[in-house]
Amino acid sequence: MSSFRKRLANDQLPVAFSFFYGWIIVAVAALSAFFSGPGQTYTISVFIDAYIEHFDWSRTMISSIYSAATLLAGFSLFLIGRLVDKKGSGLWLLQWGFA
Repeated sequence: MSSFRKRLANDQLPVAFSFFYGWIIVAVAALSAFFSGPGQTYTISVFIDAYIEHFDWSRTMISSIYSAATLLAGFSLFLIGRLVDKKGSGLWLLQWGFA
């Protein structure tokens, strides 16, 4: 048995940390969410005039639809997280890749 497998068998991480490793995961996830938000918002603002002209909707209507879609996506994360935990990430990545 390799030394790596022995360490994993003893519930030890391959690299020792002086703090709880989960905080690194939390920090990376928070930074990912923080940096993806402005890009999404700036992108919609660039195209909002084209949406108004093409769909003949008001700015309020487009902004309301965008807000509702963002809220729906946020609330669906709990359901999607449970599905990924239950079925595994490989299946969902394959399906979302084709979507």
